[in-house]
Amino acid sequence: MKLTTRDFEILEFLAAQGAASSRQLMERFFQTRGSCDKRLHFLKTVGLVEACPIAGLESEMKTSPSQLREILGVGNSDLWKYRIYRLGPKFKNRRLGAEQISDAKMWKHQVLLNRVRALCEELFPGSHILTDPEIRQEAMRLGSSQDQLIPDLVIRLSGREIAVELERTLKSSRIYFERFQAYRNSIYTHVVYFCETDLIFRKVSDLAANFKKIAVTGFLSRKTIFRERFGFQPIQTFLDSMP
Repeated sequence: MKLTTRDFEILEFLAAQGAASSRQLMERFFQTRGSCDKRLHFLKTVGLVEACPIAGLESEMKTSPSQLREILGVGNSDLWKYRIYRLGPKFKNRRLGAEQISDAKMWKHQVLLNRVRALCEELFPGSHILTDPEIRQEAMRLGSSQDQLIPDLVIRLSGREIAVELERTLKSSRIYFERFQAYRNSIYTHVVYFCETDLIFRKVSDLAANFKKIAVTGFLSRKTIFRERFGFQPIQTFLDSMP
């Protein structure tokens, strides 16, 4: 069986994003569950991808079944069917830039980030999206300093450089202010924080209130976004408010 264009697209996606659930790969690349399962089985057989069952992920990450269901966006009866995929053994000795983000400890973050990326592709049609490895590789090519900001995603659209952060852990106020100050002086025209919990959202939105280029929203919010102390506004309004 020969590799298809879609196979290469799947491998490119995993190289960029590090990891993805079987459902995410199905929704992005296939029309049916059967065709997805058949193709992923082939890629796994030839060593191009590898899969970790949800049971193994739960044990390694100490993640409860309820948390896993929320992360994957699946119901109780579907949980046992899911696998987390990443590049397989044939890529082990090649420097693709995805080694760190495909580590088992990063799988939860990357699976959630895939959902943020899918939302950004909806919100910003026609944009070009860079992932962590691609941002780092570009920075190295351009000779940027080692302490350059590396967001989770970068969205390029109509001359805008939009940094996207998926915030999953609550940090100290000092760390947030240092990060916000760095973004204020950076090349990014806009910064959007997607916060996984209400507690993180409240703290980040309050601390970011005086940084005009930074907006904060709840995880997977599609229409509204928080900026400064003036309440909620559409994401497009936030983008249009900055050069």
